[in-house]
Amino acid sequence: KLVATALRKDLTARSFILCFLGGDTYGFVHRTFLEYFCATDFVWQFEKERKIDLEYLKNQVFGEHWQEESWHEVLRLIAGSINELFTGEIIQYLMSQNGEAEKFSNLFLAAQCLDEVKNRNDIAAVSAQLLVCLKKLTQSADDSDVRSAAVQELVWGWKDEPGIFELLCDIAINDPFDRKYYFQHSHRRVALAAIIELYADRPETLELVRDRAQNDRDPKLREFAQQKLAELEG
Repeated sequence: KLVATALRKDLTARSFILCFLGGDTYGFVHRTFLEYFCATDFVWQFEKERKIDLEYLKNQVFGEHWQEESWHEVLRLIAGSINELFTGEIIQYLMSQNGEAEKFSNLFLAAQCLDEVKNRNDIAAVSAQLLVCLKKLTQSADDSDVRSAAVQELVWGWKDEPGIFELLCDIAINDPFDRKYYFQHSHRRVALAAIIELYADRPETLELVRDRAQNDRDPKLREFAQQKLAELEG
C-alpha cells in the first residue's frame, strides 16, 4: 500500500500522468493512454476472450465511431493490432460507407488503417480498391480540402506505386487555382511539396519546380516554388 501510494503521488504530482477526479477516482491526463488502453481492450476481447467477433468490430466499433475524429486513433490502433485479413475486411467496410456528408472521412480513415498494416501483400486487392477511390477524390471532389487530403493519403500510402508521381505532377500543374482556399491547404501546393520531398532525385522534379516558379498562375505557389528551387539548386 505504501508503494502504491508513493507511485500515485508520483504520477499525479510529479509526472502529471494522472489527475485526481474526486473520491477514489483518478483519470489519465494524456489522451494517448486512454486511446491505447481503449484499443487494447477491444483487441483483447476480440482475440483472447472472444467476447466480440469481426462483425461486432465492424458494425459496433468502426461503424459507430468512424465519423468521430476523436475515435480515429483508437480505430487505427485496433487495425494495426489484429490480423491483416481482418483489417482488410474492416477497410472494405469503411469504403462501403457513404462518407460524402463527412468529407469522405471514411476513406481517409480506411487509408490510415491500411498504413497500420505490417504486410500489405496479404490484402493487396483491398489496397488497390482504396487507391482507386482516393484517386477519384483527387479528380472529382468539389471541396479543395477533400482533394488535398486525398493527395496527402496517396503520398503517405502509395508513393512508390506506379503512376503516383505522374498523377502528382498533373495535379501540381493542371488542377484549378481557386483564390478562396488558404494556400497552405491547396491541393496543388500539397502535390508540389510532396514531389519535392519524395522525388527530389528525379530530373523531372527540378524541371517541374523551375516551370512552376516561372509560370504558375498562383503568385503564392510561384513564390513557394522559387524558394524550393533555391534549395534544390543550392
